[in-house]
Amino acid sequence: MKIGELAQSAGVPIDTVRYYERQGLLPEPERQPSGYRRYQSADVLRLRFVRRAKALGFTLDELRDARLAPIVDFKGRAGKAGQGAA
Repeated sequence: MKIGELAQSAGVPIDTVRYYERQGLLPEPERQPSGYRRYQSADVLRLRFVRRAKALGFTLDELRDARLAPIVDFKGRAGKAGQGAA
């Protein structure tokens, strides 16, 4: 899915997606031959998790903390993004 579809599915603006990528909360997406970013369904789960955690008062630094790694895999595409985040 493209960045606009991801943002809409996760309920965040497109600029937020790009910001979270720069901050290391989302992995750098694959690129289509045209240069468009290509996201996976796991990225929607990550964004929703970050949005909910921020609503609960967590900071971005806290979300990058290694203790949350088992809940959401911020480093790679495959992993545990859907486990425990619901």
